[in-house]
Amino acid sequence: MKIKLNILKEQQVGRVILNVGKRKFETSRRTLTSDPSSLLAAMTNRNSPIKPSNDTYFIDENPCYFDFVLDYLKSPGAFPNIPPSDFTVLRQLYVEGKFYSLSGLVLTVEKKGQSEPLWKEN
Repeated sequence: MKIKLNILKEQQVGRVILNVGKRKFETSRRTLTSDPSSLLAAMTNRNSPIKPSNDTYFIDENPCYFDFVLDYLKSPGAFPNIPPSDFTVLRQLYVEGKFYSLSGLVLTVEKKGQSEPLWKEN
């Protein structure tokens, strides 16, 4: 219980607001930095040259699949059970994983859709 309370406390002081394609997402710095090699971790790093405007980071990308990105960052171990089997959605998650430099997400999506070569780059 104490561990969960400490996590919640950390989330309160480390809240981050993202505007992805005009849609607001509020999450924690802990979530965004859970994959230290990702673009989101680099962007929200205190030493990053990118600074929020009005306490909000703006990302000019399609927000439709960003919930999946956050779900992956929150629980990468559980995420293999989450991706849908719809290949259009899987293809877009692959693109999102590549854009945000989330190699674990890319690998998960590749495994989920290995019967279809939809993410092979041309």
